[in-house]
Amino acid sequence: MIFPKGEVVHKNLSTTYTDLSALLDTLKLEGFCGTIEMDFPEARGFLFIDSGEVVNGEIRTGGDSGRVIGQEAARTLLAFSKQKDGVLSIYRLLPEQVALIANNLNHEILFKDLSTHFIHLDQFLLKLKEERHTGFIEVMTKEHHPMGVLFIEGGEPVEMFATPKTGHSIFGRMSIPIFIENATRQGAFFNV
Repeated sequence: MIFPKGEVVHKNLSTTYTDLSALLDTLKLEGFCGTIEMDFPEARGFLFIDSGEVVNGEIRTGGDSGRVIGQEAARTLLAFSKQKDGVLSIYRLLPEQVALIANNLNHEILFKDLSTHFIHLDQFLLKLKEERHTGFIEVMTKEHHPMGVLFIEGGEPVEMFATPKTGHSIFGRMSIPIFIENATRQGAFFNV
């Protein structure tokens, strides 16, 4: 999944001088809600934190086949954080945003790299509505740059976030029709 970037709390902290366990303890005391993004030479991962508690995690090592989610991902990221060649960034999100993302990590991709050149996104959404689909749709530009994610529950779009080139992600249910229209007009690829 494409993950949102909320309000930057800390960016590009080196694991050379950052103790992730101590950082998590501090975030717990503060009742923090958001994500920790971690980049290592051999992996990339995310921890999702709600009220200071790690509620889910994801780590990717070498494509979709190397994707681990849940507590195993969190343990692996804690182990990786002891390496000296990693970078951590912390982003603040609202609790409901963290919950929405963390609860959708388990969904598997059903359709990959569908193009608005061949598939009408608005009609595809009607089909998902008829099937009462629950999950998300990742939308990328024609150059495969992230545009955002549309979340669907019981066939209905319930939330979305857009990933502008600058700044943090923009959430908003009211923006869903504009987001769909822009993706269709500009041309996009999407994963369901």
